[in-house]
Amino acid sequence: MEKETKHSIVIKSNSLIDAVYKMPVNSAHLFSIMLRHIIANNIITDNGQLHTITAAEYGTLLGIDKKNQYRELKIATKFLLSAIIKVPLTKDRYREYSIFDTAEYAVGNGYTSLAFSRNFLPFIQNLQGDYTRLKLAETLRLKKFASIRIYEKLMQYRQAD
Repeated sequence: MEKETKHSIVIKSNSLIDAVYKMPVNSAHLFSIMLRHIIANNIITDNGQLHTITAAEYGTLLGIDKKNQYRELKIATKFLLSAIIKVPLTKDRYREYSIFDTAEYAVGNGYTSLAFSRNFLPFIQNLQGDYTRLKLAETLRLKKFASIRIYEKLMQYRQAD
């Protein structure tokens, strides 16, 4: 699992990186972890597929002690279900998107599954050149949401050169 995370690349459209949103850092990390399941250059085929993460994996990746892993995963999941991302269209127009539209909890089994919203998929799948590659392990090391956003912007402009 650690080796997989070390070499995992997360890909986001540049529109998503330019979007306006704020979330707790553990929710941002869960979002990045779930992006591992998406193949960015594939045509959009995800359509409601549930992607699973165990509380143990989440806790290990973020350094959360065992007794709090499921609780922290559930908190991060609940936030992501209600999170709205505002994507600018023009100077005075924007659209709002939900990231996930479904969560499934396995009470007593220690895992959660999430499905990306269908309208959100174009920001993470079937990307044709207007995207940024992020190293998951580097993202997970960051302890503040603002640090994650700065890292994303720096990587976006680094790749533009």
